[in-house]
Amino acid sequence: IAICIFKIHYLLIEQLLTPCSLSLIGTTYPSLTHLVLRQCKLVQLVGLESCKLLTVLDVQGNWLEQIHIQLNHLEYLNMSRNRITSLLSMNTPNLKYLDVSKNRLTRLNGIET
Repeated sequence: IAICIFKIHYLLIEQLLTPCSLSLIGTTYPSLTHLVLRQCKLVQLVGLESCKLLTVLDVQGNWLEQIHIQLNHLEYLNMSRNRITSLLSMNTPNLKYLDVSKNRLTRLNGIET
């Protein structure tokens, strides 16, 4: 059964106990502009490309080590309190706010804004 909810713009998921498919979030909620995935034990952000209208992404407190993001409308990105060592590939031309505090950063190359 495919469910598509067109009017949801803000989705908050905290302390998720089982893994979820991030690509399903974008196809289920095509109007999504704000996505908060705090303390969900995420190790990667594969599938977020389907969230084409995202302007706010908050993935604070996960287990992310590297970031590869291509979200053209993204303006706010909170990746604090993860395990990120480098930002290798980010294509976020509208990014205005980036929080990578409390990580293990050693490299910041690959950021295009």
